[in-house]
Amino acid sequence: MSNMRSDFQTIVHRLSWRGLKKLGTLSLLTHLLAMATYVYASDFHSPRTAALGGAGHASPLLNDAILLNPSFAAFLNDRVSAGFSYQNFEAPSVDSSTQPEGEFSGRSYQVSLQDGRSPLFEAGVAYTRNPVGSSVHIGAARTFVQQFGFGVGAKLLFNEERTVMDPNYSLSITGSLFQEIQFSITADNLINNLGRRSRGLLEEYTLGTKINIMDLLLFYIDPHYFPDPQVEQSDWGLEAGVEIVLMNDLFLRFGRYTNSQIPWILNSGLSANPYGKGYGMGLGWLGPKISFDFSFARTSLPFSSSSYNMSATLYL
Repeated sequence: MSNMRSDFQTIVHRLSWRGLKKLGTLSLLTHLLAMATYVYASDFHSPRTAALGGAGHASPLLNDAILLNPSFAAFLNDRVSAGFSYQNFEAPSVDSSTQPEGEFSGRSYQVSLQDGRSPLFEAGVAYTRNPVGSSVHIGAARTFVQQFGFGVGAKLLFNEERTVMDPNYSLSITGSLFQEIQFSITADNLINNLGRRSRGLLEEYTLGTKINIMDLLLFYIDPHYFPDPQVEQSDWGLEAGVEIVLMNDLFLRFGRYTNSQIPWILNSGLSANPYGKGYGMGLGWLGPKISFDFSFARTSLPFSSSSYNMSATLYL
Protein backbone atom coordinates (compact mmCIF):
# COMPACT_ATOMS: atom_id res chain seq x y z
CA MET A 1 0.00 0.00 0.00
CA SER A 2 1.31 3.41 -0.87
CA ASN A 3 2.44 5.98 1.67
CA MET A 4 -0.39 8.27 0.52
CA ARG A 5 -3.03 5.67 1.34
CA SER A 6 -1.42 4.79 4.65
CA ASP A 7 -1.24 8.46 5.60
CA PHE A 8 -4.89 9.02 4.71
CA GLN A 9 -6.08 6.01 6.71
CA THR A 10 -4.11 7.21 9.69
CA ILE A 11 -6.06 10.49 9.46
CA VAL A 12 -9.33 8.60 9.15
CA HIS A 13 -8.84 6.29 12.15
CA ARG A 14 -6.56 8.28 14.43
CA LEU A 15 -6.89 12.05 14.46
CA SER A 16 -3.55 13.72 14.06
CA TRP A 17 -3.90 16.23 16.88
CA ARG A 18 -1.98 19.44 16.98
CA GLY A 19 -1.09 21.84 19.76
CA LEU A 20 -2.24 25.35 20.62
CA LYS A 21 -2.32 27.82 17.73
CA LYS A 22 -1.57 31.51 17.55
CA LEU A 23 -3.83 33.85 19.48
CA GLY A 24 -4.50 35.75 16.27
CA THR A 25 -6.77 32.87 15.22
CA LEU A 26 -9.40 34.20 17.63
CA SER A 27 -9.93 37.28 15.48
CA LEU A 28 -10.23 35.05 12.40
CA LEU A 29 -12.87 32.89 14.05
CA THR A 30 -14.75 36.01 15.11
CA HIS A 31 -14.81 37.10 11.48
CA LEU A 32 -16.03 33.68 10.37
CA LEU A 33 -18.82 33.78 12.91
CA ALA A 34 -19.96 37.03 11.35
CA MET A 35 -19.90 35.28 7.96
CA ALA A 36 -21.95 32.40 9.26
CA THR A 37 -25.25 34.17 8.88
CA TYR A 38 -26.01 32.04 5.82
CA VAL A 39 -25.91 28.41 6.94
CA TYR A 40 -28.52 25.67 6.95
CA ALA A 41 -28.46 22.06 8.03
CA SER A 42 -27.06 19.76 5.40
CA ASP A 43 -29.40 19.48 2.40
CA PHE A 44 -27.36 16.73 0.75
CA HIS A 45 -26.03 13.38 1.98
CA SER A 46 -22.86 11.96 0.47
CA PRO A 47 -22.95 8.22 -0.35
CA ARG A 48 -21.01 7.47 2.86
CA THR A 49 -23.34 9.55 5.05
CA ALA A 50 -26.46 8.07 3.43
CA ALA A 51 -25.13 4.49 3.81
CA LEU A 52 -24.48 5.12 7.52
CA GLY A 53 -28.05 6.31 8.04
CA GLY A 54 -26.98 9.94 8.35
CA ALA A 55 -24.43 9.12 11.06
CA GLY A 56 -20.71 9.89 11.03
CA HIS A 57 -20.65 13.42 12.48
CA ALA A 58 -17.64 12.55 14.66
CA SER A 59 -15.52 11.51 11.67
CA PRO A 60 -16.69 12.71 8.23
CA LEU A 61 -14.26 11.71 5.50
CA LEU A 62 -12.70 14.10 3.00
CA ASN A 63 -15.24 16.65 1.72
CA ASP A 64 -18.10 15.33 3.87
CA ALA A 65 -16.84 17.62 6.62
CA ILE A 66 -18.00 20.72 4.71
CA LEU A 67 -21.66 19.82 5.21
CA LEU A 68 -21.76 17.32 8.07
CA ASN A 69 -19.29 18.74 10.61
CA PRO A 70 -16.94 21.56 9.52
CA SER A 71 -14.82 21.28 12.69
CA PHE A 72 -13.43 17.89 11.59
CA ALA A 73 -11.60 19.61 8.73
CA ALA A 74 -9.15 20.92 11.36
CA PHE A 75 -7.57 17.45 11.32
CA LEU A 76 -7.47 17.01 7.53
CA ASN A 77 -4.46 19.29 7.19
CA ASP A 78 -1.96 19.45 4.32
CA ARG A 79 -4.37 17.91 1.85
CA VAL A 80 -6.45 19.09 -1.10
CA SER A 81 -9.48 17.08 -2.25
CA ALA A 82 -12.03 17.64 -5.01
CA GLY A 83 -15.24 15.65 -5.23
CA PHE A 84 -18.34 15.07 -7.35
CA SER A 85 -21.58 13.41 -6.18
CA TYR A 86 -24.74 12.40 -8.02
CA GLN A 87 -28.01 11.44 -6.35
CA ASN A 88 -31.24 10.05 -7.80
CA PHE A 89 -34.38 9.70 -5.69
CA GLU A 90 -37.88 8.40 -6.33
CA ALA A 91 -40.99 6.90 -4.77
CA PRO A 92 -41.26 3.43 -6.35
CA SER A 93 -44.69 2.76 -4.88
CA VAL A 94 -47.60 5.09 -4.19
CA ASP A 95 -49.69 4.74 -1.04
CA SER A 96 -52.59 7.17 -1.30
CA SER A 97 -52.83 7.42 2.47
CA THR A 98 -49.26 8.69 2.92
CA GLN A 99 -47.89 9.76 -0.47
CA PRO A 100 -48.15 13.55 -0.99
CA GLU A 101 -49.70 14.85 -4.17
CA GLY A 102 -47.27 15.46 -7.00
CA GLU A 103 -44.43 13.58 -8.64
CA PHE A 104 -41.71 12.43 -6.27
CA SER A 105 -38.56 11.89 -8.29
CA GLY A 106 -35.52 13.94 -9.08
CA ARG A 107 -31.77 14.34 -9.14
CA SER A 108 -29.20 16.28 -7.17
CA TYR A 109 -25.59 17.07 -8.02
CA GLN A 110 -22.74 18.35 -5.90
CA VAL A 111 -19.17 19.48 -6.56
CA SER A 112 -16.84 20.28 -3.67
CA LEU A 113 -13.31 21.35 -2.84
CA GLN A 114 -11.49 21.01 0.50
CA ASP A 115 -8.12 22.71 1.11
CA GLY A 116 -6.13 22.04 4.28
CA ARG A 117 -2.82 23.64 3.26
CA SER A 118 -3.36 27.05 4.84
CA PRO A 119 -1.42 27.66 8.08
CA LEU A 120 -4.37 29.72 9.39
CA PHE A 121 -7.36 27.41 8.96
CA GLU A 122 -8.72 24.53 6.89
CA ALA A 123 -11.63 25.42 4.61
CA GLY A 124 -13.90 23.93 1.99
CA VAL A 125 -16.72 24.86 -0.38
CA ALA A 126 -19.49 22.78 -1.96
CA TYR A 127 -22.07 23.65 -4.61
CA THR A 128 -25.30 21.62 -4.74
CA ARG A 129 -27.99 21.67 -7.42
CA ASN A 130 -31.36 20.06 -6.63
CA PRO A 131 -34.95 20.17 -7.96
CA VAL A 132 -35.93 23.18 -5.83
CA GLY A 133 -32.86 25.32 -6.39
CA SER A 134 -29.21 25.33 -5.40
CA SER A 135 -26.93 26.05 -2.48
CA VAL A 136 -23.35 26.95 -1.66
CA HIS A 137 -21.78 25.60 1.52
CA ILE A 138 -18.64 27.04 3.07
CA GLY A 139 -16.90 25.41 6.04
CA ALA A 140 -13.85 26.53 8.01
CA ALA A 141 -12.09 24.91 10.98
CA ARG A 142 -9.19 25.42 13.34
CA THR A 143 -7.78 23.60 16.35
CA PHE A 144 -8.24 25.75 19.44
CA VAL A 145 -6.67 23.53 22.11
CA GLN A 146 -4.80 20.27 21.78
CA GLN A 147 -7.07 17.47 20.55
CA PHE A 148 -10.02 19.78 19.85
CA GLY A 149 -11.21 21.43 16.66
CA PHE A 150 -13.75 24.22 16.22
CA GLY A 151 -15.67 24.84 13.02
CA VAL A 152 -18.22 27.20 11.51
CA GLY A 153 -20.26 26.69 8.39
CA ALA A 154 -21.80 29.17 5.99
CA LYS A 155 -24.45 28.42 3.43
CA LEU A 156 -26.20 30.40 0.73
CA LEU A 157 -29.49 28.77 -0.19
CA PHE A 158 -31.17 29.74 -3.47
CA ASN A 159 -34.59 28.93 -4.93
CA GLU A 160 -35.30 28.53 -8.64
CA GLU A 161 -35.48 32.31 -9.08
CA ARG A 162 -31.95 32.63 -7.61
CA THR A 163 -33.35 34.45 -4.60
CA VAL A 164 -31.50 33.95 -1.31
CA MET A 165 -33.72 32.68 1.49
CA ASP A 166 -33.46 33.86 5.10
CA PRO A 167 -30.04 33.17 6.67
CA ASN A 168 -29.09 30.86 9.52
CA TYR A 169 -25.90 29.37 11.00
CA SER A 170 -24.29 26.33 12.66
CA LEU A 171 -21.32 25.64 14.93
CA SER A 172 -19.44 22.43 15.70
CA ILE A 173 -16.67 21.00 17.90
CA THR A 174 -14.72 17.76 17.42
CA GLY A 175 -12.53 16.13 20.07
CA SER A 176 -11.20 12.87 21.45
CA LEU A 177 -11.56 11.07 24.78
CA PHE A 178 -9.26 8.18 23.90
CA GLN A 179 -7.48 7.00 20.78
CA GLU A 180 -10.38 4.65 20.01
CA ILE A 181 -13.18 7.15 20.71
CA GLN A 182 -13.93 10.41 18.93
CA PHE A 183 -16.86 12.72 19.50
CA SER A 184 -18.42 15.87 18.08
CA ILE A 185 -21.15 18.35 18.98
CA THR A 186 -22.98 20.09 16.14
CA ALA A 187 -25.64 22.80 16.45
CA ASP A 188 -27.78 23.46 13.34
CA ASN A 189 -30.53 25.93 12.43
CA LEU A 190 -30.03 28.21 15.41
CA ILE A 191 -32.04 31.14 14.00
CA ASN A 192 -35.82 30.74 13.89
CA ASN A 193 -36.82 32.67 10.76
CA LEU A 194 -39.21 32.44 7.84
CA GLY A 195 -36.74 30.62 5.59
CA ARG A 196 -36.21 27.88 8.13
CA ARG A 197 -39.92 27.47 8.83
CA SER A 198 -40.89 27.44 5.13
CA ARG A 199 -38.63 24.42 4.57
CA GLY A 200 -39.76 22.64 7.73
CA LEU A 201 -36.30 22.69 9.29
CA LEU A 202 -35.79 22.49 13.05
CA GLU A 203 -33.18 23.71 15.49
CA GLU A 204 -31.08 20.60 16.11
CA TYR A 205 -28.20 19.51 18.36
CA THR A 206 -26.28 16.35 17.46
CA LEU A 207 -23.81 14.42 19.60
CA GLY A 208 -21.63 12.36 17.26
CA THR A 209 -19.64 9.38 18.58
CA LYS A 210 -17.20 7.12 16.74
CA ILE A 211 -15.87 3.90 18.29
CA ASN A 212 -12.91 2.31 16.51
CA ILE A 213 -12.29 -1.40 17.18
CA MET A 214 -8.85 -2.39 15.88
CA ASP A 215 -9.39 -0.40 12.65
CA LEU A 216 -11.73 -3.19 11.51
CA LEU A 217 -15.11 -2.19 12.90
CA LEU A 218 -16.12 1.46 13.15
CA PHE A 219 -19.35 2.26 14.99
CA TYR A 220 -21.14 5.62 14.71
CA ILE A 221 -23.87 6.62 17.17
CA ASP A 222 -25.38 10.10 16.64
CA PRO A 223 -28.37 10.99 18.85
CA HIS A 224 -29.89 14.40 18.18
CA TYR A 225 -32.25 16.68 20.10
CA PHE A 226 -34.90 19.15 18.91
CA PRO A 227 -35.69 21.91 21.45
CA ASP A 228 -38.89 22.82 19.57
CA PRO A 229 -40.17 19.79 17.62
CA GLN A 230 -43.22 19.78 15.37
CA VAL A 231 -46.62 18.73 16.68
CA GLU A 232 -46.62 15.01 17.55
CA GLN A 233 -42.89 14.79 16.83
CA SER A 234 -40.49 13.41 19.44
CA ASP A 235 -37.81 15.62 20.97
CA TRP A 236 -35.14 13.02 20.17
CA GLY A 237 -33.91 11.20 17.09
CA LEU A 238 -31.08 8.80 16.32
CA GLU A 239 -28.70 8.05 13.44
CA ALA A 240 -26.47 4.99 13.81
CA GLY A 241 -24.20 3.08 11.46
CA VAL A 242 -21.34 0.63 11.18
CA GLU A 243 -18.36 0.61 8.81
CA ILE A 244 -16.63 -2.72 8.15
CA VAL A 245 -13.05 -2.45 6.84
CA LEU A 246 -11.99 -5.11 4.32
CA MET A 247 -8.45 -5.38 2.95
CA ASN A 248 -7.62 -1.90 4.31
CA ASP A 249 -9.17 -0.12 1.31
CA LEU A 250 -12.71 -1.50 0.94
CA PHE A 251 -15.52 -0.39 3.26
CA LEU A 252 -18.99 -1.90 3.75
CA ARG A 253 -21.51 0.40 5.45
CA PHE A 254 -24.92 -0.05 7.03
CA GLY A 255 -27.08 2.37 9.00
CA ARG A 256 -30.52 3.24 10.32
CA TYR A 257 -32.17 6.50 11.30
CA THR A 258 -35.32 7.61 13.09
CA ASN A 259 -36.86 11.07 13.48
CA SER A 260 -34.06 12.41 11.25
CA GLN A 261 -33.90 14.88 8.39
CA ILE A 262 -34.16 13.26 4.94
CA PRO A 263 -32.43 15.55 2.42
CA TRP A 264 -34.04 14.22 -0.75
CA ILE A 265 -37.52 14.75 0.67
CA LEU A 266 -36.45 18.21 1.81
CA ASN A 267 -35.35 18.97 -1.77
CA SER A 268 -38.23 17.28 -3.59
CA GLY A 269 -40.37 20.41 -3.84
CA LEU A 270 -43.31 18.62 -2.20
CA SER A 271 -45.13 19.87 0.88
CA ALA A 272 -44.01 16.93 3.00
CA ASN A 273 -42.47 16.53 6.43
CA PRO A 274 -38.69 16.17 5.77
CA TYR A 275 -38.16 14.13 8.98
CA GLY A 276 -38.71 10.39 9.15
CA LYS A 277 -37.09 6.99 9.48
CA GLY A 278 -35.42 4.41 7.26
CA TYR A 279 -32.12 2.70 6.54
CA GLY A 280 -29.07 2.90 4.29
CA MET A 281 -26.32 0.65 2.96
CA GLY A 282 -23.35 1.07 0.68
CA LEU A 283 -19.71 0.50 -0.05
CA GLY A 284 -16.59 2.53 -0.69
CA TRP A 285 -13.14 1.96 -2.15
CA LEU A 286 -10.10 3.99 -1.21
CA GLY A 287 -7.39 4.14 -3.86
CA PRO A 288 -3.96 5.78 -3.71
CA LYS A 289 -5.30 9.18 -4.85
CA ILE A 290 -9.01 8.67 -5.49
CA SER A 291 -11.99 7.20 -3.69
CA PHE A 292 -15.33 5.89 -5.02
CA ASP A 293 -18.50 5.49 -2.96
CA PHE A 294 -22.02 4.20 -3.59
CA SER A 295 -25.12 3.99 -1.41
CA PHE A 296 -28.76 2.96 -1.40
CA ALA A 297 -31.15 4.47 1.15
CA ARG A 298 -34.80 3.74 1.80
CA THR A 299 -37.38 5.60 3.88
CA SER A 300 -40.52 4.19 5.47
CA LEU A 301 -41.72 7.48 7.02
CA PRO A 302 -43.09 9.98 6.12
CA PHE A 303 -43.69 7.80 3.03
CA SER A 304 -41.87 5.12 1.06
CA SER A 305 -39.06 6.45 -1.11
CA SER A 306 -35.59 5.44 -2.29
CA SER A 307 -32.32 7.24 -2.98
CA TYR A 308 -29.25 6.15 -4.96
CA ASN A 309 -26.03 8.09 -4.55
CA MET A 310 -22.53 7.77 -6.01
CA SER A 311 -19.42 9.91 -5.80
CA ALA A 312 -15.74 10.16 -6.71
CA THR A 313 -13.19 12.18 -4.74
CA LEU A 314 -9.66 13.00 -5.85
CA TYR A 315 -7.23 13.86 -3.04
CA LEU A 316 -3.65 15.06 -3.27
